[in-house]
Amino acid sequence: MKLLHQEPLVFAKDVISISEEKAEVLCEFEQLPTIGMFIETAAQSTAAFFQDIDIQSGYLAQASNIELLEKVTEKSYVTLLNLEIKFESMAKYSFVIQNSSNNKIVCKGEVTVSIQ
Repeated sequence: MKLLHQEPLVFAKDVISISEEKAEVLCEFEQLPTIGMFIETAAQSTAAFFQDIDIQSGYLAQASNIELLEKVTEKSYVTLLNLEIKFESMAKYSFVIQNSSNNKIVCKGEVTVSIQ
């Protein structure tokens, strides 16, 4: 994936699938992720929607309704994003993060990003 981040803060690794309003992104961590890392993962995963354009910068503008639903036990997850609303350079996405091994949802919430 094309991201503006540097290792070790690159969690979103590969776009599994993409459509106009939905994306599925493989995310991997060097250690067991925290809820803050999951929020960053969701924000990074939104880059899947912008792989064909040159992005100068992107910002997490808001994170809301964040819930950790399960104990974190793995280092590999899949982020499922759904575009809720887009207005100019701002977009709001709902997301769920699930274990890559058993598809059990571990975290969910919403992120709003601004792309420059």
